[in-house]
Amino acid sequence: MVSTSTGSSLATAGNRTFVFGAASGLNTAQLIDAAYQQAVRGADRLEVRIDQNNTTINAYEELSGLTQSLRNSLTSLRASYGTQTTTTTSVFEQRTATIDSSDGTDPLSYIDITLNPNADTSSYDIEVINVAKAARVLSSGANGSFADKTSAANKGAGSFEIGLEGGAVATINFDNNSSLQSIVTQINNQTVTSGVKAEIVSLDGGASYQFFLTAQETGKAITYNDLGGDGFTALGITTSPGVYAQEIQAPEDATVTFEGITITQDSNTFSNVVDGFDFTAKNKTNGAILTVGVENDYSLVKGAIEGFVESFNSLRDFVRLNQQVGADGTIAEGADLFGDSILRDLSKDIQAVLKNNFTTDIGGLNLASLGITLDSNNRLEISDPSKLDAALINNPESVRQAFESHATIDNAQLRILSNKTTQLNYDFALDITVSGSVITGASVGGDNSLFDISGRNLVGKAGTAYEGLTLTYVGTASSTVNIQLNNGYANLTSVIADRYSNSVTGTLTKESLRLADANVGLEQDAAEIVARAETVREREIDRIAQLEAQIQTAKSVIAQIKAILNANNNDD
Repeated sequence: MVSTSTGSSLATAGNRTFVFGAASGLNTAQLIDAAYQQAVRGADRLEVRIDQNNTTINAYEELSGLTQSLRNSLTSLRASYGTQTTTTTSVFEQRTATIDSSDGTDPLSYIDITLNPNADTSSYDIEVINVAKAARVLSSGANGSFADKTSAANKGAGSFEIGLEGGAVATINFDNNSSLQSIVTQINNQTVTSGVKAEIVSLDGGASYQFFLTAQETGKAITYNDLGGDGFTALGITTSPGVYAQEIQAPEDATVTFEGITITQDSNTFSNVVDGFDFTAKNKTNGAILTVGVENDYSLVKGAIEGFVESFNSLRDFVRLNQQVGADGTIAEGADLFGDSILRDLSKDIQAVLKNNFTTDIGGLNLASLGITLDSNNRLEISDPSKLDAALINNPESVRQAFESHATIDNAQLRILSNKTTQLNYDFALDITVSGSVITGASVGGDNSLFDISGRNLVGKAGTAYEGLTLTYVGTASSTVNIQLNNGYANLTSVIADRYSNSVTGTLTKESLRLADANVGLEQDAAEIVARAETVREREIDRIAQLEAQIQTAKSVIAQIKAILNANNNDD
């Protein structure tokens, strides 16, 4: 642009300031600016395209984030695969427990319970007959009494090993100058090894002090071995070898009955009495029976489904905003992706999964049969919570199968390593050929072009029905393996969401990068156009300056001629 100063004939264009129209009387600044604007017009059009691309990129980022949020909301509702088996992140494997006591007492005052994922759902009767106790020993007598904690104890010299029955030992040394505190510190510095902790206690208000030893594990006796000086007796812990001066508590084992079976052990924690179920005895039940019920945690499953519905609707609201047209035919404000093909395809693919009937033990189930339906704006809602509750209580495995992909394979040597397929159901016989423990062939119905072989893995080829499916076979002999794979809603939707929103391979990511790269080129093109326009402006300034100079020269000549003519007339 060209700017002029009011009341003067000065103009600024780019980095140059010049006098305009002085000789011609014309507004030459406007002529220069018109030439510049004509030359730079192409750059303006490119800037509009760059702004449009940036708007689209920002909208894609928002769409990708919402799509990824939908995928994340399905994490606990979908099956995950690995080299061993499906993982335990599934909300369907979470368990909860109920506990009742036959005597009406708070059952948690008797036991604590820990449930691992996928624990069997069942009911168990437990009685706590005895609680395991840790050994405790107090020093006593003249040898076991200390006048001061930090001064020399004057107990002579000695050395002994201390530990727990059946465990590692720590070596303790002391001499006549050792204090009670130094001996206690020496024992505690090795508690991790010995399993014995020492404390200083005073039973007379600080007039004297004693040793107090506690085993760090229940059901195990504190053991010692004299290495010289009969150290335990010198310190008043024993009165003679093997005889404690004052045993406060003898070690005891824990005893319970579990489903009528008596179990005795040195720990109060009973681990994996049945798979996935641990409990810790806290107090005797004194004849009362505790009934523990292990159930599916329906509240977690329902909460995960509600979270998925919320994420789905956030995505749906974004799609709807970008597809809205007003009654007057105008596009809604903020609809930056109106008419965008990626948005349209993503919405269509996500919506299509909702229509499926998913294979379960009780037949085909869709989301509507679980009380989850679409409203008039195609937003999901749990329109009939009673249907969902009934399904979770009466057919929990079928609900799981409606969301999670699940497979039946008749050969344990073949597993699913990865499942990113988008076909609803598969039922096929896979012929695997092995030669010298090396997989040499894999075919379905005689067609060996469906899988690539990579070591022990069979990878479904792109463009085939098996694309996204990776199997691993550890067998050493040729085999025909029958496979039934039924995909669930959560897995199918997660695969589709990932194809669009993956931060590396997603369609939205790739298109955003393409637009960003395009902008780099457009910005370079615009810069070149602006540079050329600057050259045009400089050239115009010089050209018009020359014209002004020529006009000024002509005016000067005319003025001189007039002056001569006037002079001649005056002479006459």
